[in-house]
Amino acid sequence: MSRPPPSAARWLLTGILAVCAPSTLSRAGAAEPAPKTNAAPPSATTGLDRGRFWHRDFSSAAAYDLSVQTNREDLRRMLGAVDPRVKPGGFDAAATTVAAKAGGLVWEWTRWPVFPGVHAEGIHLRPEWTPAARVVVVPDADQTPEMLAGLAPGLPPERQIVRRLAEQGCEVLCLAILDRQAPKPAAPGTGPEAPGGTVPPPSQTGASRRDQIALQAWPWGRHVLGYEVEEVFAAIDALNSLTNRAGTNACKTGLVGYGEGGWIALFAAALDPRVAATLASGCFGPAVTGSGVLPCRTLFGFSREFAPAEVASLVTPRALVIEFSTPPDAGGEDPDYQPVEDEFDRARALLRRGDDAGWVSLRLTSGNEGRPTVPGSDRALVDLLYDLGLKLERLKPVAQDPPAVALPAHLAGRQERLFEQFQAFTRSLAAQSQPNP
Repeated sequence: MSRPPPSAARWLLTGILAVCAPSTLSRAGAAEPAPKTNAAPPSATTGLDRGRFWHRDFSSAAAYDLSVQTNREDLRRMLGAVDPRVKPGGFDAAATTVAAKAGGLVWEWTRWPVFPGVHAEGIHLRPEWTPAARVVVVPDADQTPEMLAGLAPGLPPERQIVRRLAEQGCEVLCLAILDRQAPKPAAPGTGPEAPGGTVPPPSQTGASRRDQIALQAWPWGRHVLGYEVEEVFAAIDALNSLTNRAGTNACKTGLVGYGEGGWIALFAAALDPRVAATLASGCFGPAVTGSGVLPCRTLFGFSREFAPAEVASLVTPRALVIEFSTPPDAGGEDPDYQPVEDEFDRARALLRRGDDAGWVSLRLTSGNEGRPTVPGSDRALVDLLYDLGLKLERLKPVAQDPPAVALPAHLAGRQERLFEQFQAFTRSLAAQSQPNP
């Protein structure tokens, strides 16, 4: 096959069209190149007969959970969250650095394995006593774990969710996700292009790291969201591996996410029954995909079977808190509450029979009179912690100051490391999918 001219516009258009086509997986789990067919208009998020894909059994919470398992597997395939993780999971002790000990908390930078050659990175806050709960936090793509922990500027104390949860007695692990910046140009001959010219050279698209991984992963039935959902699964694996502290594994596990991280947390909670409670902030609304949506937010086939309400229904019978906060891409304007409330009401309608039976825990929080609140508001965090077993009427006051620590040099290259690891893993899928000579 001849390689197309390396035109940035052509590569990006080809990749975007590719993301809109269906993907298939072989029985062995390696992805086969997807057939070039047209998808239903992804913007058509209303008027769809999604009910034909669902056969909910409301006779009990356990029966309901079993009845939507096929839909969970459909969502898993759409996300491409299908690759086996490194076992046993756990923190990489050689790459873990204690930053500080203050206020009864240990602050450390760490990493943990996800796939062969792929490590997630983040910050780990743990109390020096047995934690009351564990929480995995997923920031927006324009935030860093250090911002949410109060170790880097950018957020006021009341929005430093990682630190606030730790101060309530939780063990907290916050991972870094790919940002929305374009990567550094690859050196000649070192780009990620697979045989056959199917993976766009990153230096020639000008797209963000998130979009480029979405484009590169699509032919093999994977997606950047799926990779990051599996990073969340691996984070839970790592927390579960800490068996040397009495009572640790008796804790419930929660997820918190905002913006891009809100969707990652919501998808992860829909797929992983280990998650007892989830807070998704600044992400819930009437549509996920649509015309003009970036590749990193495009999932083929999603709108035929799913909208946010359907994804929320997969979290049930576990607890879910939806927080109406200003999303990161709002441009400084307050978002409209009504579409969020309408989609939430639709989720409640889907689950009404279970709600009547008393085993649905689905809540929507907002500011006064339907105005957006700050991400990780006190009210939303109190609701989440209640579902994790902490019966708090209000959060403890924000501590005066986090410890003053110098950020380590390795953080400067974190985004490029994550990007290059996802590229390398995607190339390995491409190599597995090549026909035998």
